[in-house]
Amino acid sequence: MKDNIQTEKISENMVKEILSAINQVRHGEVTIIVQDSKVIQINKIEKRRFA
Repeated sequence: MKDNIQTEKISENMVKEILSAINQVRHGEVTIIVQDSKVIQINKIEKRRFA
């Protein structure tokens, strides 16, 4: 059964933004928020460890 959802390609600039966020975080997380099959937000949380 096919879905009626249209998928769009992620732009090269968006891929670069996502990879940049990942490369900037040493310990933490990168969350990508998607709405209607489109990336609308990238959250970056960095954790600093002092041990």
